Amino acid sequence: MAKTRLNERSRKVLCAHARSLVACPAEKKAADTAYASAAVLVRKMIETRYPPKDMAILKKYDQASSCHSIKIQFDVGGYEIWSLRKDEAAPAPLQPGHYSAVHIADRATTAAIQKSMAADKALKEALENKLADYYSLIAAANAFEDVCEVWPEAEAVRSQCGASAIVVAVTPEVVARIRQDVATRLRKAA
Repeated sequence: MAKTRLNERSRKVLCAHARSLVACPAEKKAADTAYASAAVLVRKMIETRYPPKDMAILKKYDQASSCHSIKIQFDVGGYEIWSLRKDEAAPAPLQPGHYSAVHIADRATTAAIQKSMAADKALKEALENKLADYYSLIAAANAFEDVCEVWPEAEAVRSQCGASAIVVAVTPEVVARIRQDVATRLRKAA
């Protein structure tokens, strides 16, 4: 019975494979829904400050940029830096200090952003909890086959793990030789 021993590189490959597969669909859907409703309100808030007509003129003269991260002051106090997704960036004037501009949110925008942030946090925690189980399995296993026994999808990365892995042959004869050696040492010590 030959098993492939897990080394540090193999464990990293397995952890990366787990990160690529593990998902929390319910939490992801809730986060996407909350983000979508907040993004509409944030874009509206930015377009109020930087009207699209004005941005079109600035863009014509290469004086407009894309705004992904926005400092938002909540109506209840405090502020947060909230990010729009890359494909949803809002236009903003190309000027010094633009990135430090603070946009003041109304009650509805504040509630939507806070709901989106809470949903993102719940998604991150759910993913971390699921991945912790996989990481525990990978850390505790001595051989690649032990991981595959519990998590069959790990077989997909065997070729990436096998290149530098050490094949260990543990046969009944090897076990018998080790037991004989231990017994010999114990007799000599006594």
